[in-house]
Amino acid sequence: MGQSPQSRTPWSSDGPGGSALRRLFPTAVAGLAALSLLRWLGERAGLYGTGVGLLLMFCAASAVVGGLIWHFAAGLDRSDALLERQHRQLVDAQAVAGFGSWDADLENGTVVWSDGLFRLFGVEPRVDAMPFGAFMQRVHADDRAMVLEAYSGGDSFSFEHRILHEDGGERVLHARCEVVLDENGVLVAKLGTAQDITASRAAERAKDEFTSVVSHELRTPLTSIRGSLGLLESGVLGELPEKGRRMVEIAVQNTDRLVRLINDILDIERMTSGHVPMALDTCAARDLLVRAVEGLEQLAAEAGVTLDVGEGRASVSADPDRILQALTNLISNALKFSSEGGTVRVGCSAVAGGTRFEVIDQGRGIPADKLDSIFGRFQQVDASDSRDKGGTGLGLAICRTIVEGHGGRIWVESELGAGSTFAFVLPGGHEAELAAPDPLDDRPSVLVCDDDAAVVEVVSAMLEHRGLRAIPAHSGAQALERVVSDPPDAVLLDLLMPGMDGRAVVAALADRDVTRDIPVVVMSVHAAEEASRVREYVDGWVTKPIDETVLAAALQQALEPAR
Repeated sequence: MGQSPQSRTPWSSDGPGGSALRRLFPTAVAGLAALSLLRWLGERAGLYGTGVGLLLMFCAASAVVGGLIWHFAAGLDRSDALLERQHRQLVDAQAVAGFGSWDADLENGTVVWSDGLFRLFGVEPRVDAMPFGAFMQRVHADDRAMVLEAYSGGDSFSFEHRILHEDGGERVLHARCEVVLDENGVLVAKLGTAQDITASRAAERAKDEFTSVVSHELRTPLTSIRGSLGLLESGVLGELPEKGRRMVEIAVQNTDRLVRLINDILDIERMTSGHVPMALDTCAARDLLVRAVEGLEQLAAEAGVTLDVGEGRASVSADPDRILQALTNLISNALKFSSEGGTVRVGCSAVAGGTRFEVIDQGRGIPADKLDSIFGRFQQVDASDSRDKGGTGLGLAICRTIVEGHGGRIWVESELGAGSTFAFVLPGGHEAELAAPDPLDDRPSVLVCDDDAAVVEVVSAMLEHRGLRAIPAHSGAQALERVVSDPPDAVLLDLLMPGMDGRAVVAALADRDVTRDIPVVVMSVHAAEEASRVREYVDGWVTKPIDETVLAAALQQALEPAR
């Protein structure tokens, strides 16, 4: 690392005067040696102190000083040449990059433009800057209000705007500015740049036009091909031999794959180019999950995988069609990589700053070095996945584009052999209110908590059958929140849950005055003797699989003191 700007001086070894000093040092040493020699000779010859001796000493000193001045001047000339060469390189680099810079000293009221900035407007450079009024006249009329607000304010900025070039044409600039504050936080200067991005914007428009034309030209023949293959596959045109049917099946599968690829390419190109406006609406997050799952039930049945939708009370302001598309991509991806007999769980919840959606599978997992790259275009964990699983490699890239287009964040947590959790958070959500309990319903209430939604549903039905009111919860954190906000008469929960498990919930309940006396019954695959750490804090224990009679007896005993 080089010296900091504060520690460098013109006389530093790597400063502009450093080389001059190094050249002056030998001359100074030689001059001093010559003066000493003349003095010694003068003393030996008896000339020291006489007029002749003084004249010789004056001449020698003059020669030494003249040599020093000559060397110093030569060093400064070389430093000036170096600085001029570096300045010229900077000017040339700005010209090549279509780039310009400016700085405003607010204490002195001066503004200076680089030569490159003048060239962006097509005018001859000058020593200071284009007058602000003339600059604003060069800004496109539709952009003037935005530009005036940015340049007149005291904040940093980065945005694009249009200008009118000297040749009459229109240019697009990307303007940036950083502010400089003194030690008291007072604005003292601004440093800014501008870059001509007209060519890149024109290239983007050309790409969009190309994509549109190519998609139309590809889709039209594919429609005919897919229709013809469908007729052959259905047998409408006559029965095919077994090998012929197999060939048609392969053709249909690959045609469908090609159609998906084209559609995905078009989707991601349109979204990244901003051609798909977001139609924001307030909607229930769980309703979006249910709709996505309903559309994939057939695929799940064919794969032999169970789809489990958890409870959730969050709402979100989003484009429902786009979020549904992202959820469909994530869930279908989870189904593809799940083994027969597995379960894919989906859920939503209100979190700090937004609403969280998650899709949890029990698949093979993702290597740590792939956790970020899989959200890129045409990225696969395994190159053979696109053939074996029928994917295009664009599904996750589309999800990221949709989520980030809403100002959200998407990520994946995974471990090889332990499945994956794809999650994203959208800003601005909130937790919907729970339906108020019926004031006339005086049945004892039992909060039922298990991360398996099917278990919660079945156990709740058992409780309702026994005259109890069930309150569902699907995570430890959700259970604790509901117990604190609206204490039930009893808590029935599993111990082995992801995140905040049952043991942590039991400990938290025992630690709070308002919940310490609420009876807790554990339902677990383990016997009570195997969980001595929590046994002293619970009032009952039911072993899975649950017998309704045993469950009713355990709850009746736990509720007895409270009734």
